Amino acid sequence: MAQAEQPAEPTGVEDQRPPDMEQRATWLELFFDLVVVVAVAMIAERTHEHSSPAGVGQSVVMYAALWIVWTAFMLYANVEGERARRQAILVGMACIAVLAAAVPEVGHGRDTAFAVAYIAGRAAAGRMMAGSGKALLDWPLAQQGAGVLPFLIGIWVAAPARYVLWAAAVVVDLVFAILTSGNREAVLRGLEHDRRARERRREAAVRRRGRRPARRMPPVPAFQITRVNRPHLGERLGLFTIIVLGEAVTQIVTATTRIDWAWAVAASTAAGFLAVIGLWWLTFQYGFTGSPQEQVTRLRAGVALPVHLASTAGIVGLSVGLGAAVTHAGDGVPGALRWVGCAALALYVAASAVGGALSGAPAVWLAAWALPALVLPI
Repeated sequence: MAQAEQPAEPTGVEDQRPPDMEQRATWLELFFDLVVVVAVAMIAERTHEHSSPAGVGQSVVMYAALWIVWTAFMLYANVEGERARRQAILVGMACIAVLAAAVPEVGHGRDTAFAVAYIAGRAAAGRMMAGSGKALLDWPLAQQGAGVLPFLIGIWVAAPARYVLWAAAVVVDLVFAILTSGNREAVLRGLEHDRRARERRREAAVRRRGRRPARRMPPVPAFQITRVNRPHLGERLGLFTIIVLGEAVTQIVTATTRIDWAWAVAASTAAGFLAVIGLWWLTFQYGFTGSPQEQVTRLRAGVALPVHLASTAGIVGLSVGLGAAVTHAGDGVPGALRWVGCAALALYVAASAVGGALSGAPAVWLAAWALPALVLPI
């Protein structure tokens, strides 16, 4: 499951490696994903109700936070396989459930609940990964959590500054993960920093109790450098994408239950379903980045994961726009919701273009497909 260490790559593509051991998503992981279904639905519904620039920005930050927590537990199960602790996955499920429940009322009394659930999820996943004795080279964010500090500070900061802190935390974490993925020295340096911080907290707690430390914490262990299992990673990312595509279907169908049926509604519904089918075809025929499948499989995780975040966020936003198109069939979609849907489609295409460019797609493909598809929705 864990692969031998390989040197960091200067681009988003790794050299060919021996095939990974076969590893499939477990029933527990599929059960874990059920709560993600609810969380994605809550974010989509909130975006529909708060379609101002500030409201959409909050939805984007909350979606990124949800995705980061989900990714941390997903990668823990990826590197541990059958050794993954059931309690750890269930703790992650509980944290995401609280995130989902807090989403509709962020800004109306549940900001602290959202922040605490995010901090708890990151801490639990990092602790489980550290306890495994493995240092994940491909995505250090799964076990290093410096970015949770702005969420903690934000508990005592009033809005809207609180949401700026959340956004800064998410951006810094993602940039850190992208820049350090595949860098052995950076990963081990971060783990050593976290270990020393834990040691200082432990000794301070012992001193507050008036006792001398029985012993200092042992030196940092010799972590086993490990990489993700690619077949399992591809399957898990694909299942997550199915979840967000399912939300697009839900938005369209739900919209038809709220209005009288007419020819304009039928036409909008059919067009919406065709759009979802097109996204499904692009995603799973050519890979989740929308570029040729055999090229996508060569993307290193430090690139594939951010592209997955952007592409799925685009699908969630598009689902909001498609639902609005059906709801307002015949009388025009409100401008804010129209921008949400079209900009989200452009984001999906942009993610596809980045993945395609880094996986070696020809310039003709970028100029003839990616660029026009990016410009037309805007």
